[in-house]
Amino acid sequence: MTILAHPDDETLGCGGTLHRFSNQNICCLIPVRRIEEQCKSALKKLGVDNIIFGDFEDNKMDKTCLADISKWVELSMDKFNPDVVITHHYNCTNQDHRLLHQAAVIA
Repeated sequence: MTILAHPDDETLGCGGTLHRFSNQNICCLIPVRRIEEQCKSALKKLGVDNIIFGDFEDNKMDKTCLADISKWVELSMDKFNPDVVITHHYNCTNQDHRLLHQAAVIA
């Protein structure tokens, strides 16, 4: 399962890994509507069919309670029951990426 903050993080960050392990489930946290369809198209080419978009505001996750983000991640994990979770690095400079990493560790 791949849990990432923004549509495009999956392809740019770990597209090769996703392609290698086709049929992986993916969750993108923030619905950036203008690129959501491109994200779905790119993931389909990588062999990923299951995509969940959260309902958090782009680049404002620092204003969202970490418990709320963690709960969303936990519910996503419960849905797919993954053996492996891929997410952002904890030292990433993007605040959304850091918070999602924290939420994934908590979940």
